[in-house]
Amino acid sequence: TADRIERLESIGFEWKARRTKSKPKSWDERLEELRQWHAAHGTFKVPRAESLGEWLHNQRTLYAKRDTRFMTKKAPRMEAMGYKFEMRETVSVSWDERFQQLIEYGQTNGNYDVPLQSTVEENTEEHRFYKWVNRLHNEYRSYQKGTQSKLNAERVEKLQGINFVFKGPKARGRPSSASSQITVVPSISWEKRIEQVKAFKEEIGNLNIDHQYKHCSNLGGWAAEMSTLHREWKSGKQQLSEDMISKLNELADLGFPFGILPYYESNRGWETHYTLLRQYKDRHGGSTRVPLKYKADLRLGKWVATQRAQYKLREAGRGSKLTKDRIDLLNRINFEWDVTPAAPAQASSQSQQASLPDVYQQQEDDVVDAMQFENTMV
Repeated sequence: TADRIERLESIGFEWKARRTKSKPKSWDERLEELRQWHAAHGTFKVPRAESLGEWLHNQRTLYAKRDTRFMTKKAPRMEAMGYKFEMRETVSVSWDERFQQLIEYGQTNGNYDVPLQSTVEENTEEHRFYKWVNRLHNEYRSYQKGTQSKLNAERVEKLQGINFVFKGPKARGRPSSASSQITVVPSISWEKRIEQVKAFKEEIGNLNIDHQYKHCSNLGGWAAEMSTLHREWKSGKQQLSEDMISKLNELADLGFPFGILPYYESNRGWETHYTLLRQYKDRHGGSTRVPLKYKADLRLGKWVATQRAQYKLREAGRGSKLTKDRIDLLNRINFEWDVTPAAPAQASSQSQQASLPDVYQQQEDDVVDAMQFENTMV
């Protein structure tokens, strides 16, 4: 607001951050810096976290590529000061040896969260152990999907036997609120998932499962995973086992659409939601009362609740993102702005009131839940 802008400017707030551009060091300056590092530390090993370490890594890369200019003019100067380019020999460590190392780490530290210290140099034993542990989570997800993985049933059983916790994928994109953070999809049997899919279809009439549908052990997240896996398989990006292909075909036979996108690819604009609302109205006898927890399309239910909440803000003279043009469009389809049920005339009607669908219970927590999605849905 204008008031907040004025308050920031009163304390000398700078709207454009000044960036101090430092002149990059020349190759000769870096060489001298390396000479000084050796004199101070007695070694040429410099952590990658240091800018000198990154420069040194680039020099080793040029040496490994046998870059002509580097090999004739620069490598000899580095060797003349005692630097040795011979590549480190990597000792092969078996999976069982790494597993034993993991057990010992857990006994010492009380957990299996192996951190990567900024002082650890790349290609050291400590760095390789960190990478091995970190890869276990990705390998486990591949194992679950039936794609190529270094894990098998025996290794998974060993890891679970020491209470190693497999982590889900990191959230991608920029969620609009805490409620839209990605949720890890629990590992349950394929047979159980098929039962859930069939039950969903029997109740809703289709398998257009919303990616935000968290019931049934995050069925929506699982549906998005299956869609992504199917898309990557069809495009040739992912190789699947015969068993996994058979499972995807089983889903196809049930009418699974394979078009369910994860949340970071599923943003829908106001106009798209408006079109979906009109379609809902045509299918439901002219009603625009979309349940807040509408299983067939959770986002549509929350979007509708958001429009009502924004309308109330506008009527109260407070900040609202709902414009007059959009209000006119909603009025054109006889949108119901107030769906609060009338107070029961008799006490005996209280039991009937309690049985109404939760869409008509305009409680404060439901409005807050819907408002959290206003940044992407209004």
